[in-house]
Parts: sequence; structure tokens; C-alpha cells
Amino acid sequence: MVSPGFFSADSLAGVHVMLVGREPLARAVLASALQYGGALVTPVDTAADAFALMRHVRADVLVAVVSGADDGDLGQIRDVRTRKPEHGGVMPMVLLTPPANAPSPDGVRAAGFDACLTLPVSLWRLCRLVADLVATEGR
Repeated sequence: MVSPGFFSADSLAGVHVMLVGREPLARAVLASALQYGGALVTPVDTAADAFALMRHVRADVLVAVVSGADDGDLGQIRDVRTRKPEHGGVMPMVLLTPPANAPSPDGVRAAGFDACLTLPVSLWRLCRLVADLVATEGR
């Protein structure tokens, strides 16, 4: 078990993360943290971009940064669950959102996500969560 506050630079080696978010700076910071952990990160602006890319690329985890409850991407990201397993329909999904818009734990699952972290997010916690979700999936 990795001790709290520490995350080795190879803990996410071989993990492909699709990072969806409209804010370029937020995507860059999150991508850098995940890449530091060894992940291959594919950043995209919108859920539509993610879906187009999913036709050709299979990620291990999807991380979505959604700034508000009325963000149109949230509904589209949920649609990942309607896809066939081989096209990403069962991949773990993490929602990053402001505290005011964070759903209850039951609401997170109902929305199709496996976990939710509130913004601003601890980068260590995000990397640890991604690693745990991939480990749970049996990679």
C-alpha cells in the first residue's frame, strides 16, 4: 500500500486516461499529474470529442471535469454507459466537479460514474483513485 501523500512516478504506468474538460489550463494541470504517475493521457475538450476518439482508441479510465450541473457535457458523458463494453461502455469513470454541484454518493452511481471528487482536487488523490479503479477492474 502506498503511504498517504506519496505517489510514485510509475504507479500509473500502462494506464490510458481519457481526460474530458473544457478548460485548457485545468486539463493541462490534471494531465501533468496523471502523466507524472506514468499514465498515457488523451485530453479532449468535449464529450463529443471523446466519443469520436473512442471509435479508434480504448482508454482504461475516463476523467470528466464538469464545471456546473447544467453543463451539457455531463449528459453526453453519461451516454458512455450505453456503449458496448468493447467500445468503452464499462470503463471506470470519474467526475470532477465543484462542491456545490457534486451529487450524493448514490447520485454518482445513478449518473453512471464510479467516483466523484470535488474541485479543487488533490492531484495525489486523483492519481490514487485512478490507480484503484484500474486495479479493481482487474488490469
